[in-house]
Amino acid sequence: MEERESIGKVLQQVNRTSRSIDEIVGYVEQVTDMVQRIAAASEEQSSTSEDVSRNMENISVITKQLSNSVSEIRGASERLRGLALELDTTVGWFKI
Repeated sequence: MEERESIGKVLQQVNRTSRSIDEIVGYVEQVTDMVQRIAAASEEQSSTSEDVSRNMENISVITKQLSNSVSEIRGASERLRGLALELDTTVGWFKI
């Protein structure tokens, strides 16, 4: 009879161990899923950071172009002012 009880106890321990292993496998699967989600989010964040960096470079180029355009406009405006003064002087000679 003692052998049957011992075998029964061993079987109970095996069943508990099996359930524990199943539980552990479930947790490992959950952790694996979380790690995969974190990796995907990290990759997406990296891609977004690259986009932001590229856009900042584009803004820098556009700002430099705008600065050059403003300088050209300023120069053209000064030349136009000079021409207007010359025209005013020239027209002034023809006053009656």
